[in-house]
Amino acid sequence: MDKIIKDCDRIGRLDQLIKLKATGNAERLSDLMGVSVSTINRLIKLMRELGCPIEYCRVRETYFYTKPGKMMIGFEECRISSKDLNILRGGVKNNFLKIVTMSDFDRVTI
Repeated sequence: MDKIIKDCDRIGRLDQLIKLKATGNAERLSDLMGVSVSTINRLIKLMRELGCPIEYCRVRETYFYTKPGKMMIGFEECRISSKDLNILRGGVKNNFLKIVTMSDFDRVTI
């Protein structure tokens, strides 16, 4: 789990450097981030597998995104209206359901 958290932090930092077009080559980037060149290559490969359009410019010696967008890692809570929540609940006003046992099949209530 610690490795995943560490990689997420590194990807976040790498994302910022890519947006700034200030990465340098893989060796320079590894020095900037304090990791090995192989870690940089692994993180860039992972980001590409996640759909990030990353390319490298040999003239400017930097990684860059070929499309506008943002890298997101984490969970974002969705806020929904009361009306939409009611639709999701199937029109049921409360979210407490009666526990049904085998003997309750004749009189199931919600």
